[in-house]
Amino acid sequence: MLRSVSILLLYLSCYLPVHAQQITPLPDTTSVKVEIKANSIYNNGELIGSYKQQSIDSDLTFLKVYNRSHSRIAEVTHEQGAPTWTIVTPVDQKKMYAPYLSAAPLAGLFRYLVQQGYF
Repeated sequence: MLRSVSILLLYLSCYLPVHAQQITPLPDTTSVKVEIKANSIYNNGELIGSYKQQSIDSDLTFLKVYNRSHSRIAEVTHEQGAPTWTIVTPVDQKKMYAPYLSAAPLAGLFRYLVQQGYF
């Protein structure tokens, strides 16, 4: 019986998606303090990345977000008036939505990406 359970677990682990096997805890969100200077992104005074912003037209904003080693971590769009950012992360092919905070839209977006562990 123990042998059959071990074989079953081994069989199942081969078919689980890789991201399901590697669970990493989210960072402590109380220490997240995002600041933006020019196109650089800082958390608690430490440079964590950069971004390039393009306005496709007056209704759509497009961002490419990079980590400190200049690897692209996200492509982000926001349609004027929408309550959320649409985020696509190339590293794990996820599509997610973050709240669009009109008082500080970029800081809110980058804080969300920090909390999700992308920086």
